Formats: sequence, C-alpha cells, structure tokens
Amino acid sequence: MRMLYAATVVRMVALAGETFAQTSPYVDYCKALQATYRKAVADGKAANPAAGEAGANCPTNPNGSIPVFEKVLKSMDVELPKRP
Repeated sequence: MRMLYAATVVRMVALAGETFAQTSPYVDYCKALQATYRKAVADGKAANPAAGEAGANCPTNPNGSIPVFEKVLKSMDVELPKRP
C-alpha cells in the first residue's frame, strides 16, 4: 500500500511538472512580438523603454505585454507576427 501511494505521488508531481512546462499561446505570441521588436531595433529603429518592460513581463503577464508591443511595433511601422 505504501509503495502504491508513493508511486501515485511521484506520478502526480510528474504530471504537474509537464503541465507547468507548457506555455500558453499568448506567451508564445508575446515572445514572437518581443523577437520582432528586437529585430526592428537591431535594424536601426529607435528603442522604446515600454517595450523593455513588456518583454520582461511576457512570461508572467502576456495579456498586459501584448498590447504594449503591438502599439510600439505599429508606431515603428513594423509588421506584426500572426496572432494565435
């Protein structure tokens, strides 16, 4: 019985880790926007401090970061990546 309990706990922890490791489509889109922004800056566009903060918040707050990146990229006349 004790062995069954231990195996169940180990499996639950493994499943939780697998679920946690997956990213949402919003985080992926936010990272794509960040990559697009970085490329635009590397190509000579002016950097924007708001985009730096938005990039730092992508993993934890993509819904707050996405509009910032979209606004900044549109003001730079840069094409946005495809939304999920």
